[in-house]
Amino acid sequence: MHRLKLCFTLFLSLLFLGCAGYNPFKPGPGDIIYSSGPSTLPVQSPNRSRLMYKATMRPYTVCGVTYYPKAARVGEKFRGKASWYGNDFHGCKTSNGEYYDMYTRTAAHKTLPINTVVRVTNLRNRKSTTVRINDRGPFVKDRIIDLSYQAAQDIDMIRTGTAPVEIEVLSLDTTANRYAPKAPPILRDSAPVVWKTAPDRSVSTKRKGGKWAVQIDVFTDPVKAKLRAKRYKNLPSPLHTALKTVKFHNSRLYKVIITGFADKESAQNYIRTHQLKGAFVLRNR
Repeated sequence: MHRLKLCFTLFLSLLFLGCAGYNPFKPGPGDIIYSSGPSTLPVQSPNRSRLMYKATMRPYTVCGVTYYPKAARVGEKFRGKASWYGNDFHGCKTSNGEYYDMYTRTAAHKTLPINTVVRVTNLRNRKSTTVRINDRGPFVKDRIIDLSYQAAQDIDMIRTGTAPVEIEVLSLDTTANRYAPKAPPILRDSAPVVWKTAPDRSVSTKRKGGKWAVQIDVFTDPVKAKLRAKRYKNLPSPLHTALKTVKFHNSRLYKVIITGFADKESAQNYIRTHQLKGAFVLRNR
């Protein structure tokens, strides 16, 4: 997981700052800095540039999974598992071009806008901390937020490494919401589909093709989409694999879809039988 975060962080930070030397940000008027502990880094002001928001709100793909940053609202709450990262990344650049300081109260989230401030409550002990999102991750299936060392210490999860948490949005920079994708065709926060060969008991081959379908996955890379579609080429009649291209946010997306289900129940049963995580049912028009 740390290797994935490092690769992704370096990619985005090079986008903003290139290969320049040490370049700490100075705090600006009205900036709130959540800082504590013996930090060796200068106090930094949140990066609020339009270029940063435009870049970090675009859909992005890590290890074959496409994530869609979304607009946030004050008061929204989410539950899931939190983890933390510390010394290995201290002083490294985060996704928005800042330097990661393990002694400040910051966090990584896959889809919330950068600079969103959230309250994180440990559901085991009800301890809470307030952090600012300044990075992307964690790219692990069952985790929703990666806390800095200081934030993890606040809610007493250093020893356990992870903890079930509730996240509540307290404030955000509405500039980020302007760059959020308008209507993502699939909102996903899961691992890539794992193909498992198994007998197809979800539909009868005697049925005629229906108007129901299963969307298996969506890609920004047509080559990857074609490779995924090939895994489903030997389907029993009346099922058929389709590769659909759609325009989205000034780019193209490639959907892998299985069509021909007679009813919604058959399509849902197919997903369960083949354990297709992230897949969902849709109706053909």
